[in-house]
Amino acid sequence: IYAQNNTGGLCVDVEPVALRSVNGGGQIIKEIGSKAKDDLKVSFGGHLDDIDGGRVCEWQVNFHNVGDNELDKAKFHTTDCFDLTTWPPDTHSDFDPQSDGVARFYANGTFNGEPDYSAIFRMEDYTEPRVKDTIRIEIYAPASEGGALVYDTLADWGYESDNVGTARALLDSGNIQIMFYE
Repeated sequence: IYAQNNTGGLCVDVEPVALRSVNGGGQIIKEIGSKAKDDLKVSFGGHLDDIDGGRVCEWQVNFHNVGDNELDKAKFHTTDCFDLTTWPPDTHSDFDPQSDGVARFYANGTFNGEPDYSAIFRMEDYTEPRVKDTIRIEIYAPASEGGALVYDTLADWGYESDNVGTARALLDSGNIQIMFYE
């Protein structure tokens, strides 16, 4: 009734929500000869947010002159991601203390528009910005076709990571961010 007297307060207890986030994009490049168009290149970008077990995920990988040029202009696009595993640097004695974390996740998606392909992404966020961030991407054919390995960045880049993990390549441009919120 009396507008100047309508004041009050409300206390709300909010349960903390766990969030793990992996996002970024960039390129790994291997120079071949004197012309940039001949270079091996994998470019990628996307995000995966895991909020209390619910996931939002979208990644795309573009291939240029890799796999003996058989995969030139090939594309992998995620349709869903699962089994996100992250390791903060203080959980493993082999991690560099400057690392912000390592992540691995699996994805289903399309490869050149064809469904039922899968991928494994492995990444390391090594401080900001991108000082020594690394990535490894493996693409597999559909299980109905035997699930064979279609491409692995290890084939063209080898072992470039000096931190714990499996054969990740150093980013030539871009940035990866792995974040943990409890």
